[in-house]
Amino acid sequence: MIALWPTRVELGRRLGARGGTVQTWHDRNSVPAWAFEGIVREARSLGHESVTADLLVRLAAHNGTLPDPPADLPDHRDASSAQSEGEAA
Repeated sequence: MIALWPTRVELGRRLGARGGTVQTWHDRNSVPAWAFEGIVREARSLGHESVTADLLVRLAAHNGTLPDPPADLPDHRDASSAQSEGEAA
């Protein structure tokens, strides 16, 4: 989700958080619930209509992974992860 913004600093600025805070979220693969409303608002301002509070809750419940994420969200997994998952299928 964080990768929808050009930089983590930009996301932090839009949410009123420091860039280092957003980096911590990225490192932990976890965004705090207090940030959900702002993330939905800011994602929609970028044209990502599929980003909803429900999506963020489901991502949190699955630790950032969903079997079928919305089609308009970019897949930012690295190639080795994607390849490993393809081989396991």
